[in-house]
Amino acid sequence: MYIKETAKNKKSKPMESSEKLEWKSIYTIVLVANATYIILFYFLMKTFS
Repeated sequence: MYIKETAKNKKSKPMESSEKLEWKSIYTIVLVANATYIILFYFLMKTFS
């Protein structure tokens, strides 16, 4: 019985939930840091190649 209920719940569309996810400022900091790392690594590789 539990398996059938779980299967029904998995079929529901993810957008049906009324929860609104919050974008935290740390996410932006991490994205900018990753982009900076990629750019610096690119120039570093160009310098030594």
